Amino acid sequence: MELSREKEYVDQAIQGDKQAFNVLADFYYADCFRKAKSILDDETLAQDITQISLLQAYRSLDKLQTPSRFKFWLFGIVRNISYNYIRQKRQSLISLEHVWEEIWLRLQKCESDNYFGFCHKTTSILCKLSLQSYPIHNGKL
Repeated sequence: MELSREKEYVDQAIQGDKQAFNVLADFYYADCFRKAKSILDDETLAQDITQISLLQAYRSLDKLQTPSRFKFWLFGIVRNISYNYIRQKRQSLISLEHVWEEIWLRLQKCESDNYFGFCHKTTSILCKLSLQSYPIHNGKL
């Protein structure tokens, strides 16, 4: 897309022209998808992030300070949303190794307290319940 045409569409989109924004979204969709996929390494997730990014861009058009830099502004939105997703996902994942380490420490404490039979059964039940409540993704819960 020519820079002058892009600026024209961006100006129209800022003024509220949905069709103009759709032209921009259609033109940059593949580039946004590639950017998201390069960060997330997951096609389905990249599609979702691309859609979310385009929606966020549409809602934030009034914050675009330099219309001639629309493409870079849009890619920045894709990048930020992708990295925010990764940060949120990391915070919600629990390492299987960490879970088993915690269980092992509790079992050792139970053994030293001579409550191994009761404690082992309780820990086993708690372990099964806690593991069932977390989805497993790439070796992590």
